[in-house]
Amino acid sequence: MENKEKRGKEGFNLDKKIKENELTRRQLLGENAVFLTEIFDKKLYREILGDDQAEWSGYLAQTDVYYTRNEVKNLIGIYRKFTLELGIELKNYVDIFSEHMNRLVNLISVVDKESVEEWLEKARQLTSRDWNYEMRKVRHLVVSDDCKHKYQQYEICKVCGEKHKI
Repeated sequence: MENKEKRGKEGFNLDKKIKENELTRRQLLGENAVFLTEIFDKKLYREILGDDQAEWSGYLAQTDVYYTRNEVKNLIGIYRKFTLELGIELKNYVDIFSEHMNRLVNLISVVDKESVEEWLEKARQLTSRDWNYEMRKVRHLVVSDDCKHKYQQYEICKVCGEKHKI
């Protein structure tokens, strides 16, 4: 019994460390969004590269943070929208940053001051299917409730593997 208790404690301690590390990682990602925005807005990348004519893409190619251009664009867009425009402190949405960053990107064109808290809560809680449904609904696209599905049946030949309508 003592061994089981020891293993239980070990497991819970390791789990706690993983959760703490993940929170730290998300917080650092959020901080990097702030730093990248400042470097971009103030054109500090020119000083970093030592070239008054340097381009942002040159900085992104040289930097050792290994973010893709799209990730950097998303990080900056999220920070600008939620913190600079809507006044939401980074700590109030940093938990969504890594797991659901695409959800934050989706929200950039959707949220305003009145709806931001509701949408952030949805970003935290909804399943992927429910999130997609909400995104389609807010963009006035057809959702499953509005659709009269027209299914077609197919079968796959067990000899050649070709798919054809039944």
